[in-house]
Amino acid sequence: MFSSRFPVPRSQLTRYFVFFFFFTWNLELGTWNSFGAQEIRVLIDHIDSKEFPLDVPETGFLVTKENGDVLLNESGALAVSEGLIFNANGDQKLHWRGTPYRGLLEVVKAPDGRLALVNALELEDYLLGVLPSEMDTKTWPMEALKAQAVISRSYAISMIEANPKAVYHVGSRANHQMYFGATYEDDRARQAVEETRGEVIRDDRGAVLAGYFHSCCGGRTEDARQIWSQSASEKLVGVSDFGSCKISPHYAWVTSLPVEELERALVELGFAFDKPIRGFLVGRLTQSSRVVSLKVITNSGRLEVPTDKLRQVLGPNWIRSTRITDIKFKNGRYLIYGRGWGHGVGLCQWGAYSLALKKGWDYQRIVRHYFPKSSLNRM
Repeated sequence: MFSSRFPVPRSQLTRYFVFFFFFTWNLELGTWNSFGAQEIRVLIDHIDSKEFPLDVPETGFLVTKENGDVLLNESGALAVSEGLIFNANGDQKLHWRGTPYRGLLEVVKAPDGRLALVNALELEDYLLGVLPSEMDTKTWPMEALKAQAVISRSYAISMIEANPKAVYHVGSRANHQMYFGATYEDDRARQAVEETRGEVIRDDRGAVLAGYFHSCCGGRTEDARQIWSQSASEKLVGVSDFGSCKISPHYAWVTSLPVEELERALVELGFAFDKPIRGFLVGRLTQSSRVVSLKVITNSGRLEVPTDKLRQVLGPNWIRSTRITDIKFKNGRYLIYGRGWGHGVGLCQWGAYSLALKKGWDYQRIVRHYFPKSSLNRM
């Protein structure tokens, strides 16, 4: 069993460590806490060393395990192991690597076998951390923030419903939605969450739709089935944004990809080929002119590479979206030209910004525009 040590002076043990069974997480309860509020479980970090940087708030915190045990050694240190649950006393927040978190922090065993730290908290409190992590809540129009609140809530609930008893439902980075705990919470984020409390998008059968979103669509969003697979919801369809996201600094872009970086990515994706790479070309397109696959001509033949997979390996700094308009070769590098930032499905954040600011649309109209085959209602 992995073990880590969090040193606490013996004189302070009664202040810091209290058995408090009421907060014990029980998987049979699903995703509802003792007060009847829906909870979400967010993967914060993997614990892969003996370091356990959990800061103790001034008011102390509560610790329990499912069986009621807390492991303390003779020197007064807490042996961190699977099943520990931390909860700050009073209104204080626990800090992990300097980031404050609402709710509980739990040490769990992740599906890959590693120990992980999970933040379990009420869904609406979670959104208070998501909104300012995804949008500029200090300057962006309130109706755009409300639209983001509805979409982020829908995404979170769809992830919970997909696997309600999972050790965690979502991550805390861009592969799900950005979440930096309570670091950037502010009054405008709170207003957007409160004024849309419980609102989600549903399909015609009443199921909550996954609220996908991205930074900038480059002029038109895309059908989910065109981007991912036929298993994606047919209700997530592409629409024009009337040129609204031209206001975005990411609407048009160019990056300079070294040949060596492309070779490394192809090897990581499992392609076998002989160097050198002789050509890098745009392949099949979707209805919104996104590139489904790229052609790579090597010394041993031609490869057809899925654009979304290459983007995942290279990272968004090299391929900001799959809406690639041209590729040119110059001085040992491929100049990649494109439009937009992100996968292109669902809400275009910069489009929402412009529709709220310039056209005066409210959040309901914005949401219905980007999700035309959904209905907007409260849980």
